[in-house]
Amino acid sequence: MDGPFPIGCRWRDAQSQQDPWKMSKNHHLQTLHVLDALAFVQSVQARVLPGNTLFMDFPYFLHPMAIGHWPEVLFPAFSSLQLQPGFRPARVLLMSLKRTHLMAWARTFMGVALSGTQPTDDLAPIVFQSESDSVWHQILSSLEGLEESEWLCISKLLVPLEMDLDGRRTFFSQADGHLFRQRLYAQFGLKPPTPHSRHAVPNITLHRKTSNRRILNLEELVAMLRTLGHVNMVEHSNDTPMAEQMRSVASTSVLVSVHTSALAIAPMLRPGSIVVELLQRNWRYQHLDESFKVRVVGGLVGVMGEAQTEVMGDIHHFAWRATQPNQTVYLNPRDAVRFGNWTTEMCDTEECVEAHTTVDVVVDVEAVRQLLTDRLALIQAGASVEEASLPWPQR
Repeated sequence: MDGPFPIGCRWRDAQSQQDPWKMSKNHHLQTLHVLDALAFVQSVQARVLPGNTLFMDFPYFLHPMAIGHWPEVLFPAFSSLQLQPGFRPARVLLMSLKRTHLMAWARTFMGVALSGTQPTDDLAPIVFQSESDSVWHQILSSLEGLEESEWLCISKLLVPLEMDLDGRRTFFSQADGHLFRQRLYAQFGLKPPTPHSRHAVPNITLHRKTSNRRILNLEELVAMLRTLGHVNMVEHSNDTPMAEQMRSVASTSVLVSVHTSALAIAPMLRPGSIVVELLQRNWRYQHLDESFKVRVVGGLVGVMGEAQTEVMGDIHHFAWRATQPNQTVYLNPRDAVRFGNWTTEMCDTEECVEAHTTVDVVVDVEAVRQLLTDRLALIQAGASVEEASLPWPQR
């Protein structure tokens, strides 16, 4: 494993050869050849964790408060436990994070994800790494209660599949996604997530941001949406009470939002719901623009598969993309000088991507109106997700 402490011992024949196994995005397991496993353990300072251990690694430790990355960890964990009904974790190793990073959203979804096949059971305790002031030191620090020179041998370890192992960053099946959604609704005393009435006036929730990625022509957009249904504006963040978020989700039939971590809750919308995602210009690095709809395997290779809203099978997800320079206002004037004239193909660096997280957007209201009008007509006529689908906006 990367870092100063070994986290697991895998015993193999001394003659066997095996490449390091990437057990998650940030950690490896290295093969250790020993002639006598018992003698080795007795010769080093070591302890053994009995029973079952679940290993979860937060994939993007540089953004520990980004809600959008939690489903990549929790949804596969939920599916993994469904596949192993007898595997009740005695503990959970949660890597790369501090306790303060477990905001209400994460705690709520973790409670459902780790409930396994017996949702009434108590959840297993979480083991963290020792806290550090630096994110770079945090990912390398020892587990709490473990000396840096101490070895930790785990009796039985479950690692949910992760994207670099060609695993899913979401539920393994549509059934798992539906079960998770059902349990989440029940937790907040909401009625089961049944399909919306096709004859009702749409309840449109417009998710806005007030720090960056603001919609500069918001009043024009709201006026247009009000011609299509009832409009409610929200701004959900890390500290928005989950009961409030879930009530909003349960009553929403159309969710319109800029690209933001708050869209991580979109898979929990009721069947037949519509998501319209408003993408800022030049937002494409490693398929970030599709992170709430589909899965990317292999990073720059860009092999696509099911994920997030798509795996649910009953949520319509569309997008509008800003393509013109006059649809983007950079909050940092220096970014406008550096990247304002770059094409989408040129914006393939981390610097360009970071610059486009701090922009405001001018939405083409007529284009969004046309998209919603056409799709609503189809969906209200009974079209399935596949029948009503549209190609993702070209980059």
